[in-house]
Amino acid sequence: MARTTPGSGGRSCRSCTRAALGGFSISVGVGRHELLPAEHAFDVEAIGGSPAGLAVVRETAAARGLSVSLHDGFADALPYPDTDFDYVLS
Repeated sequence: MARTTPGSGGRSCRSCTRAALGGFSISVGVGRHELLPAEHAFDVEAIGGSPAGLAVVRETAAARGLSVSLHDGFADALPYPDTDFDYVLS
């Protein structure tokens, strides 16, 4: 059964545009909040200050065949305009 996203007009997540599916996560940790949206075809970008935590997320995502764009950095210097994402987790 295909899942739908609020505001997608009932379309399957896999057929939604990036604008409807863009998400960003701050303070990644070990990826618990980044992997679930990626499993449901959301485009996920995340930033975290722990290289060890980012490595865990990369390994877990690769093992599950998921794509998550990870960045080493901190919440006080985000490299994105405010309107780049539909949702933000912190």
